[in-house]
Amino acid sequence: MSTSVRCPACHTSRISAKRRRCRVCGHQTRAARTSFLTSVRSMTGSRHGRRGMLLLGTAAGLVLLMLACWFGARERPHTAAVALGPESEGTIVAEAASAGKPESSPADVTLSPEAATQPDDAEAQLPMIESPSPQAAVAAPTPKKDGDPVEAPPVAAVPKEPVPAMAPRRLRSDVTEDDLRKQLVEAPEFGLSPAAKQALAQSYMAQYRSSASISMGVKFDPYTLQQHFPQAGELPIRSASACQLGSKEAATLGALAKKLHAYLDSIAPKDETGMRANPTRLRDVLREERRGKRPEWLRAEALPAMVQILMAEDVPLRLILVDMLAEVDAKPATVALAQRAVFDVSREVRQAASAALRDRPRTESRPILVEALRYPWPPVADHAAEALVALKDREAAPLLVAQLSKPDPAAPYASGKSGGVVREMVRINHRANCLLCHVPAVSGNDAVVGEDPALSLTTRNSGWGGGGGKSSSGGRINTHSLWIRADVQFLRQDFSVTFPVGLPGVGVDGLRFDFLVATRPLKGAELRAWKQQPPPEPTAYPQREATLFALCALTGKDVGPTTEAWVQLFPRADAEAEGMRLSAALRRAAPEKLDLLLARYGDAKDEVNTTGLACAIPHLPIKLQDKAREALVERLSRLPADQLRPRLQDDDHELRHAAARACVRKADKDLVPDLIGLLADLEPAVADGAYQTLKRLTGHDFGPTADASHEERVAAAANWHQWWRQTGP
Repeated sequence: MSTSVRCPACHTSRISAKRRRCRVCGHQTRAARTSFLTSVRSMTGSRHGRRGMLLLGTAAGLVLLMLACWFGARERPHTAAVALGPESEGTIVAEAASAGKPESSPADVTLSPEAATQPDDAEAQLPMIESPSPQAAVAAPTPKKDGDPVEAPPVAAVPKEPVPAMAPRRLRSDVTEDDLRKQLVEAPEFGLSPAAKQALAQSYMAQYRSSASISMGVKFDPYTLQQHFPQAGELPIRSASACQLGSKEAATLGALAKKLHAYLDSIAPKDETGMRANPTRLRDVLREERRGKRPEWLRAEALPAMVQILMAEDVPLRLILVDMLAEVDAKPATVALAQRAVFDVSREVRQAASAALRDRPRTESRPILVEALRYPWPPVADHAAEALVALKDREAAPLLVAQLSKPDPAAPYASGKSGGVVREMVRINHRANCLLCHVPAVSGNDAVVGEDPALSLTTRNSGWGGGGGKSSSGGRINTHSLWIRADVQFLRQDFSVTFPVGLPGVGVDGLRFDFLVATRPLKGAELRAWKQQPPPEPTAYPQREATLFALCALTGKDVGPTTEAWVQLFPRADAEAEGMRLSAALRRAAPEKLDLLLARYGDAKDEVNTTGLACAIPHLPIKLQDKAREALVERLSRLPADQLRPRLQDDDHELRHAAARACVRKADKDLVPDLIGLLADLEPAVADGAYQTLKRLTGHDFGPTADASHEERVAAAANWHQWWRQTGP
């Protein structure tokens, strides 16, 4: 397209830009060469010209934008390159802010390799703050070749800002798996002697023969174990009604346990060091095997077999266990995952379990994690605090406040008038103490049977099946392989660990131990030494520090280490805080209003008032304690029998005592077996309350006396149970 301008001489025509001569007067001028602005004016006069102008303006804008970015980049200071050595592998360092930037840059966050594997959303809100590492070295500049443009030297890294005092952390402890195993070896070992095993097996044999002679079915309960081995009363023993699985559950456990053991031996056999090979293939097999439309192992009924067998295996197999549990949408799977998150000695397994809990209801995992904060072995409390922080379970904060006023869970405490007891974690050799947790099989046709690897029964009569094992006769003496029923379990174990071969300083190569908490009475020199020593500092123990760590991380606040300060922040802090508030209100109340106030607390529908009332009793004056106990008994007596029964096994002795007294008002003889179990309680008040209740409910008296020893109370419980077997429903 050509352009033209008016002739400056005649002003009548236009001079062509191409010819530069007026066609009227013949004037020729250099002005015919059009300027840029003139061309622009002429171009905007047509539709095509306007479109071209728009494109030209866009191109010019892009060029200007690129130039601005280039000049801006040249003026920014270069970030120093940080040399990462082996000790700093996995460390993430934030980029230093420019010197002229008005906003302050965030503090550098150092993440451990384990914490770096967490999802991004969790990292954004709860970073793990570590102490500042030594100053990283600045990498030397790369040598330049001739002709290369000269770059400005790199600017030194900006020093890290001080870490805020209340920045939440992820990890409470950095103890390794091997160190945890070495600590576990130091736990006291609990077990049956060879003579006790033989005597216990012979006693079971006599019971089976007696039941068969009168055509009576065999009932399984822990009283025979406690009669021959009174120390078993120190362990967490299930009640008679809860120690045996139902027939359907037992059949499922027997079938799946055999199948899983076969898979382990064939797909992932152990090598000479005790390690399993090819665990990945086992995961594929368990996922692909189906029963009907659903996978066989992704069902709630498969959990007991998987947990019992795999929780003591190598880390890859324990990760498979967590992976399988994560796909089972049931509360038992959530409970099992929470237990893996606090009890497993591998940080990798614990973090995998915590990650699997994120999409599950917090109300199902919270009780397990909060209770673990009171475990006598401090690392369990550390793991529980880390799991609560990883789950961001801020609703657990009131429950954590309730733990602050409690004493050291591993310290001795008074029991009775002049006695003392202590809770401690113990270990039990898994293969050498089958009779400590199970009963012998009646015959080889029982639902879940397995051979006792550490005991053979010697008898003079081969008529008893002894579990259906093989026997060898030598004169009148017969030796039977003892078979065990796995569907009958007396003990409530917390976790199991198999110690690897070659771990220095351990000396239990290849052995599996079960760990649980025993409550034993202090005796002799230990009791005298405890009475003479000054009372320990009530706020100086590791479990409380773990609780404070979780509280600070979950709330983002630090109001100090005192219980009172946290109770002010959470005035309705569940059980203990409610108990403290209730006891303070009772102490301040006028005498004429005490009965009305206790009646109101006793009639309150909120469940926290039950535990709060029990927690308030120790804080009340002596003259008010009896009234508070009566209100608690009245409150519990209104519960149905199925809700009252768990209170008989509660950890709080005030609740156990009140529940035993409430059974009299219920007049429900179905609670008799549970009351018999309380006769051997280490708290004399609880045992005496159960005894008085049994006398009133049954009209019989088989002891024990008020000043009976623990062994005498166990013997009395056996007498009560023998009577209940013969005359019970």
